[in-house]
Amino acid sequence: MSKHAQDVKTQLEECKSKIAAEKDLRVPLDGERERMLEELAELKKENQTLKQQNARYERCDPKRLEELAAKKKVCKDGMTRWTDNLYEMESWIKRNNPGMNPEEIY
Repeated sequence: MSKHAQDVKTQLEECKSKIAAEKDLRVPLDGERERMLEELAELKKENQTLKQQNARYERCDPKRLEELAAKKKVCKDGMTRWTDNLYEMESWIKRNNPGMNPEEIY
């Protein structure tokens, strides 16, 4: 057997002995661990339920509504700017080409 394999076996045996020693030191809690695990499972389930409820109310979050209002204002301002630009272009065309029919502009 190679030296590396022997070293690995030695380390494995040491780990197994440490695990056994720690198990011997563990104090039995008379079902306390099982009760705590059940409580943890219940709390995780409750947490999941609360997250789902929170997701339903997320649409009405005041912070989110403020963000939407700000985005709406930016969009409205952009729309107004482009509409103004179109009317400015139309009036420029009419000023610079007085003989042009309105049908030719559109």
